[in-house]
Amino acid sequence: MAPTRPMPQGLPAVTSSQDVQAGSESGQTEIANNMDTVKTSDNEDQDELDVARMAEEMMKCTKRRREVRRDAIRSKHRSRVTKLEREINASFDLLAKPGSYKHRFEALGVLLKQKAAVEEQIALHCGRLEKAYMDVNREFSAVTRGRIEDITPVGNDHDFER
Repeated sequence: MAPTRPMPQGLPAVTSSQDVQAGSESGQTEIANNMDTVKTSDNEDQDELDVARMAEEMMKCTKRRREVRRDAIRSKHRSRVTKLEREINASFDLLAKPGSYKHRFEALGVLLKQKAAVEEQIALHCGRLEKAYMDVNREFSAVTRGRIEDITPVGNDHDFER
């Protein structure tokens, strides 16, 4: 025996083919009601299909937008890589010229001479600072010895010089 389908609520079930063939008003009303139910369920099925189609369209649109963004990012990346490669090649070509090394060595020689001159001046200034420090230190020591002698009583044999 085939499984029974649930009937839509609110509609009487058709129990036999005799009711349908009887031609009575109640049988015709039931048939009309059943037809409305079929139309309603067809509309519901259509609505579900429409919703499914809309969801599918939305997914396709989202996928297209994502692909467009990916393509844009990829093209920007390719253009940046190409630009950097060109710049690197241009820099390398500039450095690879025979005259550029000579120019760089000459500039390096000038910078080394300037560095030596600056270091020499630093050494002179450090010598002057050391001499000035020693002079101030001697003066300070003389002043402190004089003050100590002023403070200590006569006859005290403490030797503060060491």
